[in-house]
Amino acid sequence: MVIERIKRKGRTTEILLQDGSSFFISSELFDQSGLSIEQDLSEQEIEWLKHQNELRIVKLSALRFLSKRAHTRYELGVKLKKKKYNPTVIENILDELKRDEILDDEKFAEMFFLEKVEKKRKGVNLIRKELSAKGISKDIIDKVIKIHHEEDLTKRNIVYLAEKKIKSLSYKKLEDSELRNKVVDHLLRKGFEYSDIKDVLNKNNPKFDF
Repeated sequence: MVIERIKRKGRTTEILLQDGSSFFISSELFDQSGLSIEQDLSEQEIEWLKHQNELRIVKLSALRFLSKRAHTRYELGVKLKKKKYNPTVIENILDELKRDEILDDEKFAEMFFLEKVEKKRKGVNLIRKELSAKGISKDIIDKVIKIHHEEDLTKRNIVYLAEKKIKSLSYKKLEDSELRNKVVDHLLRKGFEYSDIKDVLNKNNPKFDF
């Protein structure tokens, strides 16, 4: 099919063919392709240009998401699928970003784990659940926890959160057993192991009888 006209509109270029049909590609791809008026394109060449253009569109969309915050492969894939892009093209771009180390689930998991432990004071169980929901594999989660989990920090976080919870409930004048149960429930929801909670509270709050 012969190119009859070429309309450049900023970042997009329209290629109009003699049979009345047309297609759009990015102006960058147009410049690289060397297309010209009266050039004869086969159907395969047109499909190749459309495919290359779609790859560029999906990659730019992915990079825009990544410029706002880090994503897991699963998270980014979900967002791209919501834009109705071709699933095969999405997978190709995700693979490319992984090869280029722009998308790295293990690095994401490490940063996420450290932030949630150090800043949010969350327990391992809750962080594990949150990472799993973001599509991080069990193997990666286990590896990150094994490398970065610190028992001393866990205990300090339990002490801090327990004291904060006790203070927030002080106005209720609760019985020791009732106060203990509320504190324990709070810490369990934060993702800490019952055995760690029991050990720390026994040492720091003798009135809590387990």
